[in-house]
Amino acid sequence: MVELLAPAGDIDSFNAALKAGADAVYMAGKAFGARASATNFTSEEYVECLKKAHLNNKKIYLTLNTLIKEKEWKDLYDFLNPLYTEGLDGVIFQDMGLIEYLKDSFPELPLHASTQMTVTDSNSAEILRSKGVCRIVPARELSLKELKYIKDRTGLEIETFIHGALCYSYSGQCLFSSFLGGRSGNRGRCAGPCRLPYTVYESANNKALCNNRYPLSLKDLCTLEHVSELIEAGIDSFKIEGRLKSPEYVWGVTHTYRKYIDRYYEGKDTTAAKEDMDILSSLYLRSSVGSGYYFKHNGKEMISLNDPSYNNKDEGLIRDIKRKLDEECPGPSLNMKGIFRDNREMELTVSDGSFSYTTRGDLVQSAKGRPASREDVAKQLSKLGGSGFSLNELDIELDDNVFLPVGRLNDLRREALKGLKDRILESYRRSDGIRKELSFEYYPLQQGKDYSISVSSVSQYYLALKRRPAIIYLPYDLIYSGEIAWEEIHESLKDSGTELFLSLPRIMRYDDETYMETFLKDVKEHLPAGILVKNMEELGFLLNHDIDLVIHADHSIYCWNRSALKYLKGFVDRITAALELSMRELCDLDNRDMVIPIYGRSPLMVSAGCIAKTFDKCDKKTGKAFILRDRYNKEHIDLSNCIHCYNEIYNAVPTSLHKQIESLLEAGFGHFRIDLTVETDDEVRNILDYYMSGEVMEYPVKEYTGGHIVKGAI
Repeated sequence: MVELLAPAGDIDSFNAALKAGADAVYMAGKAFGARASATNFTSEEYVECLKKAHLNNKKIYLTLNTLIKEKEWKDLYDFLNPLYTEGLDGVIFQDMGLIEYLKDSFPELPLHASTQMTVTDSNSAEILRSKGVCRIVPARELSLKELKYIKDRTGLEIETFIHGALCYSYSGQCLFSSFLGGRSGNRGRCAGPCRLPYTVYESANNKALCNNRYPLSLKDLCTLEHVSELIEAGIDSFKIEGRLKSPEYVWGVTHTYRKYIDRYYEGKDTTAAKEDMDILSSLYLRSSVGSGYYFKHNGKEMISLNDPSYNNKDEGLIRDIKRKLDEECPGPSLNMKGIFRDNREMELTVSDGSFSYTTRGDLVQSAKGRPASREDVAKQLSKLGGSGFSLNELDIELDDNVFLPVGRLNDLRREALKGLKDRILESYRRSDGIRKELSFEYYPLQQGKDYSISVSSVSQYYLALKRRPAIIYLPYDLIYSGEIAWEEIHESLKDSGTELFLSLPRIMRYDDETYMETFLKDVKEHLPAGILVKNMEELGFLLNHDIDLVIHADHSIYCWNRSALKYLKGFVDRITAALELSMRELCDLDNRDMVIPIYGRSPLMVSAGCIAKTFDKCDKKTGKAFILRDRYNKEHIDLSNCIHCYNEIYNAVPTSLHKQIESLLEAGFGHFRIDLTVETDDEVRNILDYYMSGEVMEYPVKEYTGGHIVKGAI
């Protein structure tokens, strides 16, 4: 049976989830969770919730789904150990550095890969499976067909969102909030820039397509009408979004989906009734909803362009739910058997079907007055209020003419229930984890410096080559689309001393199979010096095909700590520094071999959504450029990639570390990269002249940001 997984940001929401029929609850502690503004749970509260869940045969999954800085690593063991020993049912994680750490330190803990890991195909899923991950939460942009393909290929459990808010960006690939205000979505502090208004222009003609509207605000997800299809696709866990939402929302949404899931397994009609859809729409949903990406890749009908606000709550419905939440919820049912024989010890056995416990009391005495009746005994033994259990069946063996003190019957009942609880909870408990000192390889300081250049067009390629950089990263898209031929590339590289690396797309999915087969054929025939991968799908693909070339990992494959570095260096030859870390935090990694991006427009979002399609400008043939002007008149650049059908939004101003180069060199870093995107030929010449000519010049870019190099993201 499919699992119904509900959110909880506080104790009241946790209780609401259990009362509404959730099979499992996902919730965070006070650290490392991707909803930092939720109340969340202290360790003591979390342990009590684990006990309550386990007594009710429910599960709790810890959300450990943020990227972890090296200085925070020391706190992990003490944070996790009390939850682990109490029987934590699983951990949902984002940081790849956690994989080996959790397997070594907490070997019995099931590992679930978060949607923040941007699993978009079976290649990365297979890497995760091989490392001991048992469940994945794939990217929310995947279709039902893609989800089924991943499950069939890997056998992993699949957990997907069925209800709630959707991000415009692929989860885990959004730096918008981080670069605009320092609040990182990868740290659970997203400020929600996708819900803000923008004016959209066509870059080619500066024509306004909308004014002060919401082109990045996706409609909320509601799949009540598709419950049967999702179950039959083989999804293992239905996940409800909403750890920041109220107990009334948690109860109402969970209760509604519980009803339809049960209907499916009972063979009943699962057609969504209007009154149930009305209930969901009255519980903190946006003014319009959709079925997300399950049945389409993108479309303007998925965007709440005019109004991203939430519906007004139905106060009558909220009051009704609050009354239900105030009612005592019957706990798991149990059977009781009491044996009361003259001159023998009182005996009471309680059982929940899986566990039983027997306790004994005083000798039963003959009655000197009124003897105990079966009704009297049943009345005392049935008093389960506040115990967390409900009574299913009561069997009493009672001799005639015996005396049973009420107090001793109550003691017997309490002792039996406590014993049963202890036995149930003991079955979940584990011994302590293993506190281990992690060993790391030290990557020595670099002597001198070299430059590499990442280009986005053929003209940029030739301008970059004139500077003879150590490496040019050329998008394979330019070759695949015929914009540049291999013959031209080979001819241009003669005697240049520059190595050619092919860079792969930001997102790779099932529909890119033909593209990757062509890429594989070209690589084997033309032998570039190396490959730049931008996601774990591409890395998994190369590993599966045993490509014997140098592999570099881009900054979109996050490396925030030495454990992640150690994990990644098992696959790749060189990593690119994460864009959200400060210089101090980069130094903490003890890897001076990494590539430092020193110039370029930082990618703020990568999305399956398409600005061109939203405004009926999609021709499915050529990429288009758009401008998104925000409230502060900053103009962010949106580029469509029609080969792979995704959009990338770039920061209005480039990030430039020209003022930090000397400090970076003193710290031992020496591999610097210049990323070119929308710069004109003249701008490219000026930028490359400044960095690579060796002459002292005025910096040619008027407006720029230093990014996170000084303070890092919060």
